[in-house]
Amino acid sequence: MIQTVFSAVDDEFEYNGFTFNTGDRGSCFLCNMILYRSKHLRNHEFLQFCKDLGRHKHIDYCQSVDHTKCTGEGIQHISEKINPDPDLPKDFLKHGLYWKRTGFKDPYNKEDQDLFSKCDALCCGDEHQIKATQAASSTGGSNTITPAKSYCELPLFHAPLPGGSVPPNGGVGYVSVDGHYFKCQNPAMVGSDFHIIFVIDRSGSMTTTDCKPLPNTPVERQLRSTHNNRLGAVYDAVYRFVETRQSTLRSRAVGGAASASPSNSNDTVSMVLFDDSVVTAFANKTLVGFSGMVSEMQKHLPRGGTSFGVGIKQATDICVQHHDPKRVPVIIFLSDGGCTDNFRNDVGLQQLFDSTASVGSKPFLTTVRFGNDTSGAQMLRSMADYAEKHHKTTASRQTGSISSSSRPLKNSYCEALDEFQLAECFTGLAKSLKEYKPALMRR
Repeated sequence: MIQTVFSAVDDEFEYNGFTFNTGDRGSCFLCNMILYRSKHLRNHEFLQFCKDLGRHKHIDYCQSVDHTKCTGEGIQHISEKINPDPDLPKDFLKHGLYWKRTGFKDPYNKEDQDLFSKCDALCCGDEHQIKATQAASSTGGSNTITPAKSYCELPLFHAPLPGGSVPPNGGVGYVSVDGHYFKCQNPAMVGSDFHIIFVIDRSGSMTTTDCKPLPNTPVERQLRSTHNNRLGAVYDAVYRFVETRQSTLRSRAVGGAASASPSNSNDTVSMVLFDDSVVTAFANKTLVGFSGMVSEMQKHLPRGGTSFGVGIKQATDICVQHHDPKRVPVIIFLSDGGCTDNFRNDVGLQQLFDSTASVGSKPFLTTVRFGNDTSGAQMLRSMADYAEKHHKTTASRQTGSISSSSRPLKNSYCEALDEFQLAECFTGLAKSLKEYKPALMRR
């Protein structure tokens, strides 16, 4: 492990109660089972690390000449830049392929090898989370209950199953929105309800026709008749987001049966459209059964300039006016360019968090840059960073520590260069959560 460093998709993570950054040496976890002095046998020092992780994947440098076509058994290309050496492309590897590349025989028994080859996606249901009990321990501290984790039953890097479909081979459990199969209860049946607030740039540049509503969809003809442009592509992505969320809610009704009625859902949706002024297309509408959503969006055409401030202010008012302690507000803020109103995070976003805190709410924020104009990228990214920092700071004040893994929702930034990436981005926001694990790389 002396010749290894930590690598992970996030720059900071927790492992075995310690906080690490990517690039930190793995020597602090020298194997207590087998140690070799020879540097040529240093791969065996992975024994304890692999054992501790259970289901896991390794990270190695990509060996494909064309990184855009990196495929193969036991390989999943990593699209993001991660440390160390962020400019060098990297892959996730199955445990078996990693050991094959080292030139050494895999020292684990067949039972361990079978476990390591299984998917590491974890059900995010509350019943799998560590909870404190009411009873005090003999030392005066609170006891905790560590429930059993529920992992996907399919192999690592499997092709996703259709979200919300019937479990394979007539099995029990459910298929998540992002195509994983779990044998436990669908968390959507007991999950949080949300107030989803879309804040969409409808400035004059959204008339550009380089992006359009996707073909072969139920709303293609309707949208293209009035919005065969960037704004129409956004409306199409909003429709797809709602459809994906409704699929999750159908699973809530009858653990995975896509035909079930999600009538017990309390999710609501709002849409704010801004240019240099602002309008609310609809507010706090029940997500299920909102059949007129596309028609309501079609009433609003691109126009004017780009004022981030009026969009955030309107979202703030909606959060406060329609606050419900049973719903988590999630704001999805999209623009295809830079703002023209000198928007400042410490004013606009801070007002959002201060105003919503007064009614006991704390919204999450995802910002999306759409199209090939990069002028707004820095501001949109900084908005997501500011929101994430605010959440971490308030969590630290309340609990005395910061643990990103304890918060299933995150504030994030997404880039979508075309309508296809935008649809993927929006539907991805509705996917189930996965357990996050760091990995060790050879130096």
